[in-house]
Amino acid sequence: TACGSAGGGGAEVSATPNAMASPEETKSSGEFTLPYFALAGLNPYTCANSTNRVFFPLIWESLFHVDNTFHPVPVLCESYEAGQDGASYTLKLRDSVSFSDGTALSAADVVYSLNMAKASGSQYSARLSGISGVRAEGRGTVLLTLSAPNGDLPVLLDFPIVKENSLEGTPVGTGPYAFTETRGSYALKANAGWWQKA
Repeated sequence: TACGSAGGGGAEVSATPNAMASPEETKSSGEFTLPYFALAGLNPYTCANSTNRVFFPLIWESLFHVDNTFHPVPVLCESYEAGQDGASYTLKLRDSVSFSDGTALSAADVVYSLNMAKASGSQYSARLSGISGVRAEGRGTVLLTLSAPNGDLPVLLDFPIVKENSLEGTPVGTGPYAFTETRGSYALKANAGWWQKA
């Protein structure tokens, strides 16, 4: 669990594995504190504050992760297939993935996230400009159309996937932690339903 309160434009967010731990237990269990600038927000597409961006991989996950050898590793995307012309992709989403509020991940969330990531002002708009169309096919499949063939497209799909229409409220993601805010106090709580949890 992490907690903190706003002071001016910033806050401190401290993370501990047990919200009910005593100070002595907390100290021995590896408590850590992260700075947070409330005025900069946590929109994963438009926030340019490097301090706040540290939270992003704790709250959200992406379709792919790019490893140290610059190869795409599937995360929320279980598998994919490129069209014969190289200008279209079919993405199959991983089953049994839920957001921190318990809502199941769906293709509609990915379509929404991609459109937000492509929008003007997004940190990802330039890299995704070659995607000319995106649509959901059922709950678990996303179809992408490109303006030109791109065999390396999966490498570009490492942007955060958010819950549809959730950008205006408390951040909701599929990552290992859930971000909460109560009267100016902030907390990171372990996502008990995280699909990667051992």
